[in-house]
Amino acid sequence: MASRADYLSKYLSKDDTKKPKKKSKKTTSSKENAAPILIEGLDPEDEFEPTNVNLGPATKAKKGFKRIDNGELVMNDKLDHVAAPEDEKPTTIYRDQSGKIVDLQAKRAEIKARQESEAEREKIETDRVNTGELDRVRREKESKELAKATRFDYSKDSSEYAQHISRKDRFEDPMFGRLSTTLPLQPERILDTGRPIYDKGPHPENRFKIKAGHFWDGIDRGNGFEERLVRARDLTYVKKVTDRGAKESYTEYDFE
Repeated sequence: MASRADYLSKYLSKDDTKKPKKKSKKTTSSKENAAPILIEGLDPEDEFEPTNVNLGPATKAKKGFKRIDNGELVMNDKLDHVAAPEDEKPTTIYRDQSGKIVDLQAKRAEIKARQESEAEREKIETDRVNTGELDRVRREKESKELAKATRFDYSKDSSEYAQHISRKDRFEDPMFGRLSTTLPLQPERILDTGRPIYDKGPHPENRFKIKAGHFWDGIDRGNGFEERLVRARDLTYVKKVTDRGAKESYTEYDFE
């Protein structure tokens, strides 16, 4: 019990005397004591101009490392290597899904050739669809005649040359007035396409200059639109020619 009473007596018997508090020392601010430093010959505008700072060459310690296998110290100078030029760099190898090496230049050339051939084929097909049968036959005929005209490989033994010479009219021939080599005009019965046409009378006039077929009975069942349209176009063309001639001045020509 005595020990317990001693323990409680510490808290029951308090000392009322208060310890004085320590006063903190007042520190003078550096702003109050700081005196302005004036440097003679300093222009305040120079503070805003860019300045060049020379840091000197960058120094880096080249420490090596010790190999694990033999303990030899390898310096970084041995590791410095020069980058290989573009010619010596290895080329990138491309492969397809099966693993075969693909040459990109050859592949690009192949794709370009395929696209060009496809475009040419589409152009020919479009021209074939948009060109009529008669126009196509006439175009082939003109191309053949042009090919013949550009050649000079004829001979006297050629049947075509002999036929051309025999049909040529000669005014100095005494029999020219009695014997004519020109054939009389025959009515056209077949088109260049090989199809027969109507040959028993005049053909109906139309803007496309399409002749009537062989089985036409000769009766024009139109309402006259094609005939009026063709006549209007002819009048427009004649008016254009006459207006152009009327605007011409005879003073432009020298009659002397």
